[in-house]
Amino acid sequence: MQKRSGLRGYVLLLGFMIALFLGLSAARAWAIPEPEGLEPSQAEAEPVGWRLLLHTPDGGQQEYWLAEVFADSTGYEWNLGQPYLPLRLLAEVGEIPLGWQEYQVGRVHSGTAVWAGHQGFVFLLPGRQQLIRVAADGQATIQQEYAAPLLLENTLCLPLALLEPLGLSWQLQSEQRLVEVWLPDCSNELSINMEEIDLAAAWQLAEPKLAEIWAVEAEAQLLAAAETAFNPEQQNRSQNIYLAAEALHGLQLAPGEEFSFNAAVGPRTAERGFLPAIIFVERRPVQGLGGGICQVSSTLYLALRQTNLAVLERHPHSLAVDYAPAGGDATVAWGSKDLRWQNNLTEPVYLLCRIGGGRLRIEIWQGETPAELPTLFILE
Repeated sequence: MQKRSGLRGYVLLLGFMIALFLGLSAARAWAIPEPEGLEPSQAEAEPVGWRLLLHTPDGGQQEYWLAEVFADSTGYEWNLGQPYLPLRLLAEVGEIPLGWQEYQVGRVHSGTAVWAGHQGFVFLLPGRQQLIRVAADGQATIQQEYAAPLLLENTLCLPLALLEPLGLSWQLQSEQRLVEVWLPDCSNELSINMEEIDLAAAWQLAEPKLAEIWAVEAEAQLLAAAETAFNPEQQNRSQNIYLAAEALHGLQLAPGEEFSFNAAVGPRTAERGFLPAIIFVERRPVQGLGGGICQVSSTLYLALRQTNLAVLERHPHSLAVDYAPAGGDATVAWGSKDLRWQNNLTEPVYLLCRIGGGRLRIEIWQGETPAELPTLFILE
């Protein structure tokens, strides 16, 4: 077995840096200077670009000047035939929540911006014509567009065609090279219930769709995924779940190789960080080191049942558990009961684990383990 770990300990909040961003000076620093602010030697030549006029809900206006030529993150210069508006600037002036999430799977290392609007959350991917919507009812869908955001000067910028999916009205006056954008009024309560579906929860809902979009470039295939819920307020049990998931995260099996949960996770001892929590012994709940790791083995088993991978050993609990359906659990005990399976495919398979918001997710992928693993998140 091979385990590649890019984990750097506990990560604070699901990687979401909900950036209610930097202030007008930072936004203006991104745009090129106003014409009247140019040096005298430059003032003779008319600047090339577009005037951007943002209309705020209070009736105010804010004006910016956008350049026509930008370099992307690779240094390639884009001679833009239409205005591209910095998403950060729109969110900042409109006081709209905006987040950014890094994404790593297979050979893809990318990210997505998350816009929180009146109709739900919109996920925008650099260079992609697909966007993902997470509606107020929790449904995540992929929407195909005819334009894609570009990462210019390390800032995600949108063509005009993508303003409408964000709920923004706009008008282009070509002869005056003027773009007007009307920002929505976010002072009232959003139609989406932000307490029930926050940015972290929206990311979890959108993640399978992101994996679907990036699967081709990743040269990896998502075979199965399973999720179970736990109570994060039970700190000892949550710690044990985290340690077991950490041991599985990024673990790869070559064709023909066998997996043993006990061998992968190792002995459940206090020296290794495992804490006392409820376990089942002779059909009775008692305190024991490592209580809760059976939820990890059960979640993995629920994912295995969706694949053609060969399960070699699995044991049910002596009592019913509330995190898995009947027949979907898999108990483990050091030195006796194990969860074992074999990669009977012709390609490697690997595991990715995610923890956040009282949920554990285990994914089984076919392909090579990414050199840089996605972060195993945990929410306190």
